[in-house]
Amino acid sequence: NVKWIERVEFTAKDEDFGTYQDNGYTDDGTISVTSKATQPLARGEFQAGKVKIIGMAFSGAAGISKVEVAIDDGSFAEARIVPIDELLKDSKLTSLINQTEQLKNVADRPYPFRGVWVKWDFEWDAPKGEHTIRIKASDKSGKSQPETDTNDKDGFNNISEIKVTVT
Repeated sequence: NVKWIERVEFTAKDEDFGTYQDNGYTDDGTISVTSKATQPLARGEFQAGKVKIIGMAFSGAAGISKVEVAIDDGSFAEARIVPIDELLKDSKLTSLINQTEQLKNVADRPYPFRGVWVKWDFEWDAPKGEHTIRIKASDKSGKSQPETDTNDKDGFNNISEIKVTVT
C-alpha cells in the first residue's frame, strides 16, 4: 500500500535487488497468462443439467486469444470470449470499461486488450458426480498457461483447476 512507503531510491544500474528478487522472484514486470473461474466456485455444489461456467482471463504480454475448458480427464474445448459490445450492455460494467485507455482507441488496440481481464463463458451439460474443471488460457503472442508449475516464483500460473459436486 502506498501509504506505507517511507522512501524511494533510484539507482544508475538496472539490476535485480530487494527481498523478492533475493528469494528468486522474476523482475521483468510482465504478468503471465492466467485464468480463473468465477462461477461455479471451487467446492461448489449444484444441480445436474445445463451449467454456465464463467470466468476471467488475463495476460500482460498480449490480449487473450482463447480460453479452453476441460472436464475431468476430457480434452480441452474452446470457451467463448464475451465480446466487448456485450460487456458494454451491462450497466454495472459500462463505466469501468469506458475508463480503459484501450477502449478510447479500439482501432489501434483490438479487443481482447493486453493487460485487461476478459470475461469468458462455457456451457456444460453437467452429469451427477464429483468433477474437476480445468481452465487454460492463451494469449495472442502464443503463450499459454503451463500444465504444471514447479516454480512459484517465475510468474507463470499453471492451468486453473476447481473441484465441484453435481447432485
